[in-house]
Formats: sequence, C-alpha cells, structure tokens
Amino acid sequence: MSAGPGDTVLASFAAHLRAGVRDRDMVGRFGGEEFVVVFPATTIEGAYDVLSRLRASWQTSSPVADHVQCGARRAERARRG
Repeated sequence: MSAGPGDTVLASFAAHLRAGVRDRDMVGRFGGEEFVVVFPATTIEGAYDVLSRLRASWQTSSPVADHVQCGARRAERARRG
C-alpha cells in the first residue's frame, strides 16, 4: 500500500522542518497535521524567528503553503519543591 498525497506532504514538511533546525532541536508530529519543534536554550523571539523563516521557505516550495500556520510558546520545567 502506498502513502496518499496527504502523507507525502506531511513527510515532506517534516523533512523541511528537520533540515531547517539545529541538531539539538527536536521535531515531532503532534496530532494529525500538527508538528512541534523544541528549541532548547532558545528565546521565544529566536524560536519564532526560526519558525517564520521555515514557514516563508515552505511557502516558496509547496503548493499547499497557504495552509501552514506557526506559533511559538515558552515551556519551562516544573520545579520540585
């Protein structure tokens, strides 16, 4: 059984994300059509800059680019008390 066109786009997008981040950053699929990128030791502004650059480069290379949205959130480790 071969992958459908949607699976091909998702795999291509994942490869695009992995190619555009540092080796220590983590890319994963989070849900059906959502991805998460973890940027250790990076400011929220730095993370958003990378995501914006990745989104812009995807828009020039993909026919479904106008369906891509990105956002950045900061997460911290829980402190043990």
